[in-house]
Amino acid sequence: MPPDEYVLLFEHMLDGFALHAVILDAVGKPCNYRFLAVNPAFEKQTGLAAKDVVGRTVLDILPDTDHSWVVKCCNVALTGVAFEAETYSANLDQHYRTAVFKSGREQFAVVFQNVTERVRHRELLERHVRERTAELRAANEEMASFSYAISHDLCSPLRAINGFAAMLAEMDGTCDGKKAKVFIDRIRKATMHMNSLIRGLLTLSKTTQAELKREVVDVTGIAKAVVENLYSEDTSRKATVTIQPGMTALGDPTLIRALYTNLLNNAWKFTAGKPVTEIRIGWSGAVFFVEDNGAGFDEAYMDKLFKPFQRLHSPEEYPGTGIGLATVQRVVRRHGGEVWARSPDDEGATFYFTLPRAPADL
Repeated sequence: MPPDEYVLLFEHMLDGFALHAVILDAVGKPCNYRFLAVNPAFEKQTGLAAKDVVGRTVLDILPDTDHSWVVKCCNVALTGVAFEAETYSANLDQHYRTAVFKSGREQFAVVFQNVTERVRHRELLERHVRERTAELRAANEEMASFSYAISHDLCSPLRAINGFAAMLAEMDGTCDGKKAKVFIDRIRKATMHMNSLIRGLLTLSKTTQAELKREVVDVTGIAKAVVENLYSEDTSRKATVTIQPGMTALGDPTLIRALYTNLLNNAWKFTAGKPVTEIRIGWSGAVFFVEDNGAGFDEAYMDKLFKPFQRLHSPEEYPGTGIGLATVQRVVRRHGGEVWARSPDDEGATFYFTLPRAPADL
């Protein structure tokens, strides 16, 4: 091809093109490379002007360039072995599909395409797949929970109602008001228990099925509001609650509030027997935690901790339906995270969970 046609190809090709010279250190190892020429498509796909690039080194222009990338490219000029790769430039916040090949003595050329939009679209699809998978998993678990509740938990109060109603019927018109009142009270308690179980199931269902919104959530603000509400309902409680400032997440504010409401209600309930309630709320990176000095739990039964109606303490000692931690798990998993807990020597408990980080935290 005549030289003029090479120039025309260089000037009008759609792919970015850059010619580089290898720079060696004092012991003859590649340490940098210099831009010798770039085409107009290079400027368009990088946003860098040729006048600001040619004659300067890659580490002058893109200081965050990884050393291993520099060495890999320079080795192409020294060995003649070309390669292709998908790369990311932290300085430009762009993704590129590149081909690197030897172009002369201690020189190499890079031909590339900006594939940022394609990569981000792929990442978005992958995120949607993860979210959908989490939703399907939650739906399957919810179905199993409903089946268990219908076959076991809801049947228990029904059996009680049927039993005491049968005893009333057997009285056969005899007027033992005191005994009849006992039976009626037992029936009322069974119906109230069933009602609370049904409400719990409905709450769990709403948590799983509600549309998931994604916005920056002030987690610290939510935690403070929930704690203030606990104080207002139990003004005599002596408590020390520490809330780490600046906690944020990317998620649904309503669901995240439900998460903290259940975790902190749990911590408040299980620390009731302590002289001073101690609760610590914080985070480290994407891992959030709620720690208390309460009754704790036996880690041997960890597999039951987040299952609906699976209680590790007697209802007489700590009342409740066993829905709270199941709701916590549903909320976390709907956000693509995981939740786990620790209770060393049954003294106090710490619940850990992950949530997507807000953009400002990345």
